[in-house]
Amino acid sequence: MKTTRNVLCALLLLSAIPMAASAQLSVGGGVSVGSHGHASVDLGFFYDSLAPYGNWIQRPSYGWVWTPR
Repeated sequence: MKTTRNVLCALLLLSAIPMAASAQLSVGGGVSVGSHGHASVDLGFFYDSLAPYGNWIQRPSYGWVWTPR
């Protein structure tokens, strides 16, 4: 009986591996990571989150920089 339960548990775990391998992880904040480790970032999240606390200024040598109020 114990052997049957162990075999069933092992089969259940093994059947979950393909689902986990193809899953996409979302870590919040506009960032998502696929199963192959490729990340996509929504940069608007960072701009929008900091905008109430300062200003975004474009500098020729740096690009967009944030300055606090």
